[in-house]
Amino acid sequence: MEEGRIVIDVETQTFRFTPSSPINHQEAVTLAGGSVSGPYVVVSHEQPRATFVIEPSGSVLVHGIARGEVARLAIQELLLTLGMSEENLRMELGDMLIRFSIGRAVLLDLAAARFADIEMDDRLGALRITATLHNSQLLMFNNGQGVVLGQSSKKIAEKLGYTPKRTIEDAVRDICDAVKAGKLPNSMDDDRYINVKTVQKIGLK
Repeated sequence: MEEGRIVIDVETQTFRFTPSSPINHQEAVTLAGGSVSGPYVVVSHEQPRATFVIEPSGSVLVHGIARGEVARLAIQELLLTLGMSEENLRMELGDMLIRFSIGRAVLLDLAAARFADIEMDDRLGALRITATLHNSQLLMFNNGQGVVLGQSSKKIAEKLGYTPKRTIEDAVRDICDAVKAGKLPNSMDDDRYINVKTVQKIGLK
């Protein structure tokens, strides 16, 4: 990575799924191999790797999956295991974990001393930066890498005044329909559909 180049990546996002009827905790333990943790039941999912936290209300928090359509498929599998219907399954977006790098090392003590909104978190060995305007916090480590906490798609939509009219699921469905209808000929071989080859052809790096 080039020095000074900022790289941002959405590492994961939490999702909350609410089925048409609440998930029974005892059945989640018996049928899905869940384990009781206080008022919650925790279920480990292997493919894709994720953690389901079944709340007291019977809804489910999904951790470890960044894409909503993948999380939905995983929860549909859980409901199938429990013998429950996926009909009217509702999804809400929770907090994101956003990873970033500024491409160079940071003098933590110096930064903490100079800026009022920055404090040194000795427990983590990182700077804790309060971004009041965006109602979030950043953790910055001395290697120039960090994470953004407390952000969600809902918050981003409120800040930008923009909410997508179509989901990733809609896009995938449209592509499948186009392939079936023959609207994307030679889609596995034509360079137009292969990002790397297209970028190489126009000379971008």
